[in-house]
Amino acid sequence: MTGQALPLENPAPHDVETYISAAEAHGSFDDPDHEVGDLQQLLRAAFGMLTIEQRTLYFLNPDVRAVLVSANVINDE
Repeated sequence: MTGQALPLENPAPHDVETYISAAEAHGSFDDPDHEVGDLQQLLRAAFGMLTIEQRTLYFLNPDVRAVLVSANVINDE
C-alpha cells in the first residue's frame, strides 16, 4: 500500500499522538521497521531541543525510568 497516506484523527502539532500515529502509519504501508526508525528520529529531534535541566527531569520521570530498568540500562534500587 505504498504512497497512500492513512488519515490521522485530528492531527495536532501539540499532541504526541500525532507523531506516534505518523510513525505507525509509515510502518503499516511501507515496512514495519520504519515505525521504530521514525520513533527514534522523532525522539532524537525532541531530545535535542531540551535543556540539560529538562533532560534530567526526563531521566527522572517514572515512566522513562521503568523502561530503562526493564532494559537493564539502570538499576533503580
